[in-house]
Amino acid sequence: MHNLNEGVDVRQVARVYEPTGCDGAEAVVQGDEIKVPAIPVNVKDTTAAGDCFVGVLASALDRGLSLEAAMRRASAAAVIACSRPGSQSSIPFAAETDQWISRRHRESPHRIARLSTRFSP
Repeated sequence: MHNLNEGVDVRQVARVYEPTGCDGAEAVVQGDEIKVPAIPVNVKDTTAAGDCFVGVLASALDRGLSLEAAMRRASAAAVIACSRPGSQSSIPFAAETDQWISRRHRESPHRIARLSTRFSP
């Protein structure tokens, strides 16, 4: 069995998808599943949600986060994007995502604990 907390060679990932925001995100690595639950959001516009998720996921993996942590970070960024109108203008900067994660962690530490990895500029 593959240790999903270790770094993942992206060539081993069978699929990562976010079918709809209400279902969360899922990845399959060598038959092992990672499921990240959806985060409730007051939706204003979903136009950029998928692109935001994929971009943040790729960036987080490139910076060395585990696949699960990268998926959680990508989900948080997509939630921020959904809470704003527009496409490019709705996508958060890394610092905004860090702030959102920190604030959410203070409100519900048990629900978001694994999102707390910060990016440095």
